[in-house]
Amino acid sequence: MSTNLTLIDEIDVNLAEKLKDVEIVTIDDLARTNIEILETIPGIEHNFAETLIAKATEFLREKESPVREKKIDITSKYSLKTTAQRASEEKEK
Repeated sequence: MSTNLTLIDEIDVNLAEKLKDVEIVTIDDLARTNIEILETIPGIEHNFAETLIAKATEFLREKESPVREKKIDITSKYSLKTTAQRASEEKEK
């Protein structure tokens, strides 16, 4: 569970402090909060509240299932053959 709310682009230190005042101290707290609670904070309107909750939810989802790099085949089919197999194939040509 990430406690640093400022990992979300839309949240700066000042907003993080305001969220803390309404007992939202982690990204998980933010993802689970109600829009109405966020709207009690001065400067947060309905659309921005929705955005914050969506961004927190997305952050947690990405953290749970990290993007894996595409597997790169570093060996060629040729290098997997034995010397005897290669010699046999060359004779057949």
